[in-house]
Amino acid sequence: MGEDAAYRKLKGSPPRWALADHVEGAVWQGDLDDLIAQAAQVKGVGITRWNHAGPTPRQTVHALKTVLLSVLRYAQGAVREEDLAKVLEARFDLLEPARFTALYADEGTVAETVEQHAAAAAPDPTGVEGVAEDIWQRLTPNDLPDASPDTRAAA
Repeated sequence: MGEDAAYRKLKGSPPRWALADHVEGAVWQGDLDDLIAQAAQVKGVGITRWNHAGPTPRQTVHALKTVLLSVLRYAQGAVREEDLAKVLEARFDLLEPARFTALYADEGTVAETVEQHAAAAAPDPTGVEGVAEDIWQRLTPNDLPDASPDTRAAA
């Protein structure tokens, strides 16, 4: 954001960010949950790759800045850097625990564990998992050109 003229960082503590066209001295005083809700309304962006070293991928930068632009427009003032980080964490599920799915089960023991975990998990409010499952079920061996014959047979 520091390299983009659309944003400006306010001096002082705690660090805050605003849009360049915001009124000087305007500061967000609202509820963090409102900013998170605003970020959730931004559609069409997502994070597919995250670098831990080197430059951030262009698509990731675009997604982050698109959400931040929407949130800062909504706030109409400077927002604490820490709050912006929390908004991004919530919007992109950056701190969600990893989910694992067993592909092969030994006499059902692993499959039972996975099924129990899946039953206990919270429902997917976006419906993405259901769509993904539907697509996966419709795949044919011809849809997997890079897969080995064993993987094609499993599909």
